[in-house]
Amino acid sequence: MTKILSILFAVACFALLSEACFSSGGSSAPTKISKGAAIAKTADKYRSDTKWSVSSPHRVGIGKDKCNIFVAEVIEEAGATVPHRHWWWSPIGAGEWGNPSSTYLTKDNCWTRVTSPQNGDVAGGHGHVAIVTGSSQTTGATSDMIVKGNWGFDYRTVKPKPRFAEAFWRYTC
Repeated sequence: MTKILSILFAVACFALLSEACFSSGGSSAPTKISKGAAIAKTADKYRSDTKWSVSSPHRVGIGKDKCNIFVAEVIEEAGATVPHRHWWWSPIGAGEWGNPSSTYLTKDNCWTRVTSPQNGDVAGGHGHVAIVTGSSQTTGATSDMIVKGNWGFDYRTVKPKPRFAEAFWRYTC
């Protein structure tokens, strides 16, 4: 019985090593995606989704903006963490993401304010928050659905609210 288990173990190890070594063009190291890239990729996969729309009951109910909920859930799905206002699930709001001096973010060792945003960074300002998913592009929740656009990087005067970020934050853990 021990010999059979040893043989099975050896075959399983060979199969796993073969997959890791030969499935990606012979590379012996599996491809590692950066946390920022994982966050951006996760955000983009929800484009056109209405789960976080104002008309959705998701998390906070119908009639409520959910841009901060979208950002928190995407970041957590990508394997990172976001600051919470309470010990239960209560992620910070868009106002905190847009505040360059947010105590929730500045006291969290995993978040750093940056001035040159990259994919996966969080853009916040003027009561809105979204995830950087390209050059001068963000993906975030609108009242209708998840969209990709230039919010956060549009420095024209747009009423009723400006469309540029007041702060960008990067997950560093």
